[in-house]
Amino acid sequence: MRRFDLAFKKFKVNWKRRCGSPALHLSRNEWRAGLPRRLAGFLRRAAAVPWAWLNLHLCFLLAVFGAAQGRAVSIQAVSYPAEYEYESRFYLLAGELNPLCFYFWGDKKAVARPVLVIDAPEGVNIAYAFHPGYWTHPAIETLVRKSAGSGGGNRFEIPLNEELVKKGLLAKQGPFDPAYLAVLFDTGSKSSGGGALKWHLEDATGNGDEKTVECEILPPIEALSQPFFSHYFYRAHLLKAPDAAVRKRLGSLYRKAGVEGFVDNGRSLTQDAMAEKMKVYAEASLGGWGGAWWGVKTEKACKDRQLKPGDILIVMKDGRQSKAKNAICQSWLIDQAEYVIGEMQKGILKPYYFENLTTGFLNDYELDIFSDIAWKQSCFCARCKETFVRRCKMNIQPQGLSPGDLLGKYRKEWLDFRYWQNGEMMRLYARAVRGLDPKLKVAICSVGVPFDREKTYHPIDPAEYDDCVDEHWPMFYTQSPNYYREMDHAVKHLKKPVIPCVNTCFPLGEHNAWPPELLFLNIMATASTGGRGACYFVGDSSMDARYYHAIGDANKLLKVAGRFYQNGQRCDEQAVVRPLLVKEFGKGESKRGFPDLREFVFHNVRRLDGEWLITLFNYNVENAAFVELSFPKLAGGAYEMADAAGGRVFVKTDAQAWDGGDLNKGVLYKIPPRGVCCLVVKPGGAKASAGTAQARDTENSFREEFCRLQRTETKDDPQGLIGSWSFEKSDEKIVVLKGAKEADGLAGKGLAFDGKKAYAELVVEGLADRLRDAFSLELWVYPESLKQCMCFIGKKGSLSMDWFQPTQVLPCGIRHLGQRRWMDAKLVPAVNRWNHLVFTYGGGYLRLHHDGNEVDAYYVGKLSIDRSDAPLTLSSAGAPFHGRIDEVRIYDRRLKGEEVWQHYIKSAPQF
Repeated sequence: MRRFDLAFKKFKVNWKRRCGSPALHLSRNEWRAGLPRRLAGFLRRAAAVPWAWLNLHLCFLLAVFGAAQGRAVSIQAVSYPAEYEYESRFYLLAGELNPLCFYFWGDKKAVARPVLVIDAPEGVNIAYAFHPGYWTHPAIETLVRKSAGSGGGNRFEIPLNEELVKKGLLAKQGPFDPAYLAVLFDTGSKSSGGGALKWHLEDATGNGDEKTVECEILPPIEALSQPFFSHYFYRAHLLKAPDAAVRKRLGSLYRKAGVEGFVDNGRSLTQDAMAEKMKVYAEASLGGWGGAWWGVKTEKACKDRQLKPGDILIVMKDGRQSKAKNAICQSWLIDQAEYVIGEMQKGILKPYYFENLTTGFLNDYELDIFSDIAWKQSCFCARCKETFVRRCKMNIQPQGLSPGDLLGKYRKEWLDFRYWQNGEMMRLYARAVRGLDPKLKVAICSVGVPFDREKTYHPIDPAEYDDCVDEHWPMFYTQSPNYYREMDHAVKHLKKPVIPCVNTCFPLGEHNAWPPELLFLNIMATASTGGRGACYFVGDSSMDARYYHAIGDANKLLKVAGRFYQNGQRCDEQAVVRPLLVKEFGKGESKRGFPDLREFVFHNVRRLDGEWLITLFNYNVENAAFVELSFPKLAGGAYEMADAAGGRVFVKTDAQAWDGGDLNKGVLYKIPPRGVCCLVVKPGGAKASAGTAQARDTENSFREEFCRLQRTETKDDPQGLIGSWSFEKSDEKIVVLKGAKEADGLAGKGLAFDGKKAYAELVVEGLADRLRDAFSLELWVYPESLKQCMCFIGKKGSLSMDWFQPTQVLPCGIRHLGQRRWMDAKLVPAVNRWNHLVFTYGGGYLRLHHDGNEVDAYYVGKLSIDRSDAPLTLSSAGAPFHGRIDEVRIYDRRLKGEEVWQHYIKSAPQF
């Protein structure tokens, strides 16, 4: 039926173009319900247009043929990360086992003898394939049959385990696939080459469509380990391979990358790890993702303590009890400390503890603002009120306080009380872990230290339980500049070691993926700010060769700079880094147009044994950062300044010796896009000669390059423009007003929204088909308030650009195969003035531009939006916008930064 819908959609477009009839704005249900009447009308009109008959026949054949093709095989599959990554490439490490995972979904009742057929290029072989399973499913070895393939390579036929596939097959593609297959490729000693890798599925009904990915062989990585910086893997399911030789080769690869251990559960994993002397953290999600599970079941607690569920379940602020059957009041849990510790140990910890194998326990804890135990939500029972009064030592009557009184009169005190409660539960967890074995480490995997406790989406503060844990493993799902900010903030506010969990190419839909280049950048940000390691989300997927090279490159730089990060004293005030702007630096050039990178450039300084290390970061994806670097507190004399990695990246003179006075004034410096540079400054060396012709030439070259890269005037390119609305004419394009009203716009007329239920629909024929691989949404917004969650522009179930008040972020996102791909930009639009917003996708990146400048970029890989019939809307009934909107444009391509800037300066009121 879906293919029939798509065929009909194409027919509607062709009918409008050829027959000149009005657009048929029908939903699928409307089309099906009125089919007889509309078909009769169509036949009458088509009599005068002979080619419309041909179009109808073609569409009908397409629908029938497509439906037949959809039944060719009983299940569908996607290879990961190759199909998901930008450009669909798969990178292999020479001389290693290289995993490529295949995920399956479909109708489990129709599964019959499924086989995965892979044609590998010459020199690439399949060494092993197996079903790792997920959680409760066992690892099952898979037979691989080999024959001659096309193009000079080999064909491999891998029968899938039919029983496991039927048991674990998902109805649609999702992030956790119990039936997935891990295929391990081997290149031998070959360190270059590759080619097209083709695969398709076969079963008892026939063959599925063939798919192709390009694979490339990269050189091996150099084995480097850092004594102060540890690498970990989260859920290394590939080590569940039944073959011990395969596990040993994979373990050897992990060791070369400096991987010291992993987080997982399972005796087979821990036994192999002990042989390799790797650390194992058993995962124990006490507290749970909703925050209301602490290993104590309500039914058992009531039986043990002769209680009723109503005596201990959380009471919401509206007086109703939690619907979660195990959401027990934290005040009761804290009062019953010994009982709770015992339940934690029996129910969660002991089953996953292996003596002499387990290094420690890691609590995966993700409380959010909508949880039943979030401080705004609950628990407002009598016991909590009394505990609150005792804790805060307030002379008030607790039972006379309503939830409104607590959140109004005593907001700060109640907030602190709730955070304290959370810390107390973590202390019980720590006691439970150490009760099993005093040598076990206690690690908490939650979030970083909040910048604002009241507004954070995750109402958790690791500082509350800093005293009872051994290591903090915060989950930094952010990219771009936000990762550096959050990592730096966490280290400054926590005394215990920080080992963040960072993204790589985790399973589809679970987290937004990071490209290898950004992984390298964030490893260096972690180490330079004071982190003591990083844990990579690899899960049941696989990191390809580029990710291993990114870790290897970081290890090489850490080998040089690591002594500063490990033992040096942080002294950021020793250096000042100021990004240059054309209006400040250029002579006679355009005074506007160069990107403002102040939000993308970061630095930190460490001093050790009379030397300084300055680490510079440029998180901008496209633009180099030209900066002025100065050292205002250096004494006079001669200094050497050199790139820690051996390159010369500063300008003004070719000599490495500098006079202290020159360094006080500043030198010119260039940081490449998405780059990290480490400079070592130390006393000594011959005094540099200033004012030479060579120095002037070098500075002039720098100036010329800087000015050459400024954004110059560009012509407005309408290519790819799907629709534009200035709201000047009522018949301009189809706009359905749902409570929105005409008002003063940016220039002329615009639309006003009341912040209650008003929204407007922009009818665009075939929108979902146009927004496939790239798009841009551009509009001007005039917020009159930012007191709620509101939508600027969106398409239900597909994409949206919103404002999220609790965390003061501007989320821009897209749904791919039903999974969320979101960027939370730390941007607060200005109230009572016009803001220019442009949200784009292309090249694997989501980007947000505000007033002409890119403010955030987030890598999500290759995807396209859901192909639904939902219209594009301004505001929405569920998240209404309060203010005015004008000058809306939609493109089926990504607007470049230069174009965004030109659109801004041509329309901005101040210009």
